[in-house]
Amino acid sequence: MTTTISLLSATLLALLLVSFAILLMVAIVFNFRAGMKYRKALAEQLDHFRLAKMLVALGIDIDEYLSTERVVDIHTHMKRCNACENVDECDEQLAQGNLSPDGIEFCNNEQSLREIARTREQTGTAGT
Repeated sequence: MTTTISLLSATLLALLLVSFAILLMVAIVFNFRAGMKYRKALAEQLDHFRLAKMLVALGIDIDEYLSTERVVDIHTHMKRCNACENVDECDEQLAQGNLSPDGIEFCNNEQSLREIARTREQTGTAGT
């Protein structure tokens, strides 16, 4: 009798554990897909700003930027870009195409972009 109860308990515990593992995997996949969908929408928003061109000009990979920077920081960068009053100078510098982190003093995101570019250089991921 105790062997039957132990066997039933072990089977029930195993079923619960398997169910938990399956539900956990489903939740992870769901969250991953939701995150990818959100990042894709964020990338589409970013394309409407000069910020995207600035990132490319500085050798910062946009996909990596979207994956590594905090979403609140990305939104702050877009707001600063949108509020910029130096659009003529920005367009001119972007058209020339020879931007460096030290030559973007006209940009509202100057400090953040310099830090991102330096971090990429230090980790060896600049432009990848």
